[in-house]
Amino acid sequence: MAASVVDSSDPTGCIISITIGGKNGEPKQTISYIVERVVGTGSFEIVFQANCLETGETVL
Repeated sequence: MAASVVDSSDPTGCIISITIGGKNGEPKQTISYIVERVVGTGSFEIVFQANCLETGETVL
């Protein structure tokens, strides 16, 4: 699994893309999310509320 995010002091509106699959002959699939807001932060992470561009689903 590979993810990319653009470094920004305000990540709202940034697009996060992740590539999944590609094992055992499965095709790779890229899924993109647009950041709606920061839900919380910790020592090693930032939790976003985002919207999946492919499905319209809101995720954390």
